[in-house]
Amino acid sequence: MAGWVLTRSRNKALLWKDQLGRMRWFETGLVELYVRKPANRGKAAQLFCNGFTQTEILGLKQLDECLATLRIRGAHAVFETRERLPYRKITLFKGTHGVTVITGDRSHPHAVEVIFEYQEQLQRLDDLLTGERFEPPKRLGEDYSR
Repeated sequence: MAGWVLTRSRNKALLWKDQLGRMRWFETGLVELYVRKPANRGKAAQLFCNGFTQTEILGLKQLDECLATLRIRGAHAVFETRERLPYRKITLFKGTHGVTVITGDRSHPHAVEVIFEYQEQLQRLDDLLTGERFEPPKRLGEDYSR
């Protein structure tokens, strides 16, 4: 796939795919990145750069500003086992720690899947402790300018 493609969904998002993963760009200006494993912040930044510099949508200065707002919201970790597990979804720690454990689902019948999400309040607290200032992303204009 070369370039951004309009999705068939009603939200009118644009889709970018390459070997590192995929991105969805919404009309509100929000960009969601789905990085292939093993995922890390560097791969996420490279995926973002590929989508916005190869198509010359953003310049280097604007790209630096956008990468500064990059936030990791969650991830999945899959641990393989030797036998098929019964389906269980454990949400005991979802409200307090953002962790859900799933065993034996259709996508991973022989594995334990741990899904963790960073909560917005914890991200703000982390930003306060590290000295960074949390600012929600600004909405882009109709022509995708700031």
